[in-house]
Amino acid sequence: MKADVAGLNVAYKQLQGPGALRTLRVSEIERVRIIAEEELEAAWAGKTPAKQALDVAVQRGNLVMPGAPAPAAAPRKK
Repeated sequence: MKADVAGLNVAYKQLQGPGALRTLRVSEIERVRIIAEEELEAAWAGKTPAKQALDVAVQRGNLVMPGAPAPAAAPRKK
């Protein structure tokens, strides 16, 4: 039992060390979850290709999250 706790402590310290990602809090998690479910349902129903459904879910999710990156601008035609 003591070895199990020691192993968990090592893993915990590694996750907290240099290079560890900061904690992410999503304030709009419920809205993001609904968006993901809608897009996945469309994919499972065969209405949208899977890749497109995931891409759209990311775009829609980014729009409702505060501080999300702005959508990339479409390239200009010359």
